This record gives sequence, C-alpha cells and structure tokens, in this order.
Amino acid sequence: MNLKLNSSNLPTSFNNVIIETNDEVTKVRSNLIDLCSIGKWMEEFSILTATKWNVRSSVPKGKYIQCKKHFVCHHSSYHKVDKESNKRGLSKNTSCKAQVKFVIKVDTVSTRKTDPFVKNKLFGVITIWNEHNHSINTAEALRYLKATDDLRQTFEEYLNDGMTMTEAIRYHESVMTMMNCSAEDFANARLNPTYRTVQNWHEKWRSTHLGPRTGQGVIMVCY
Repeated sequence: MNLKLNSSNLPTSFNNVIIETNDEVTKVRSNLIDLCSIGKWMEEFSILTATKWNVRSSVPKGKYIQCKKHFVCHHSSYHKVDKESNKRGLSKNTSCKAQVKFVIKVDTVSTRKTDPFVKNKLFGVITIWNEHNHSINTAEALRYLKATDDLRQTFEEYLNDGMTMTEAIRYHESVMTMMNCSAEDFANARLNPTYRTVQNWHEKWRSTHLGPRTGQGVIMVCY
C-alpha cells in the first residue's frame, strides 16, 4: 500500500517542512533536538498514519551529527522468522520495506552557513519510505497497533474502581458503543486493546496493588 504523505500526516507538536514527497519517499525537516524528541515525533506519526514501527538502530551521539535513529515497519523481516517457518500462528512478517530514518544535525557556524534549515532551528532530517506491502486499514492490520499509555491509564482506572479484567473490557466496549465508534475503531488496538494486552496490564496492576501470586511478596502483603 502506498502511503503518500502530506502535512496532515505529520505531528502537530513539531514544526515540520516537507521538502520532497512522491510515491516512494517523503523528506521532511523538523525542529527535533534529541532522541527523546524523535521518539515523540514517531509516536504521533504512528497514530496519525495507523502504522507501527520498530527501532532498527540508534546512534545517540556522533562526531558530525547530534544523533540518528532508524525505524522499520513492524511487518518487516527484522528480528522475525520467515513466514513459512512460523509455527506459532499468524505471522507479522511480510518483508515490508517501509522505513523511517532520522538524522539530527549539529548547530554550528558551519552548518548554519551550508544548511538554511539549521539556521531556522529545523535540525531534524527525516526520510520516510512510504511503500507498505500490506494494508494498514483492515481489521487484521489494526489489531497489531500498539496501545497508547493513555489507554493503559484508562484501564488502570477501571481496575482501581473495582472492575475485573473482563468487566473492564466489556465496559470499555460499551463506552465505545455509546460513542458510536465505527467497526474500524473497535478493531483498532490503539482504541480497543486486545485481550492479551489487557491481561498484561492486569498482571502488572495486580502485582503493584495486590502483590505477586506466589512467594515472599504474598506473605508480606497478607501480613
């Protein structure tokens, strides 16, 4: 699937300038300053484009650059077995080539002279290869998206209110129904988390508030 980008796909928390865009690649300059800002930019971009990305490499500091980071689509072959060799169920590996590369330039007298974007505080150079070899808006694709921290906090509030894990899931879906959410919203794991995700949140919440199920922690909590 070709994801041709425009300004509406870019994070509004940052000052972005598209300097090139076509069917294959989009190049952007942005006011990024460090790895933390790269992470925030990528998180917002993922939500806006209904995509999910994994870190391929990261360089926290360089001699001629501030830092750089490389993301690949979570359907890439990076750190995954071949689709034919997968024996554990549905494979995420489609060998997708979509990727995003970030480079943050240093702010020096030399770079200000040679790069007008640096002079305007747009230190980040973002190159986005937009071609995904899979759909991104189907129920199957949306269920792979990563749930947000805000959604996790919402479910923790359900648990704090005394709901069981199953009750929290049903209540959340009833809220979505009252809000007239679409079928795509129900399939989107960023809005409606999978059972496995909620189960993981519940285990962490339970360990924090009730202690571990076995071992010394159980004795301490009971005491």
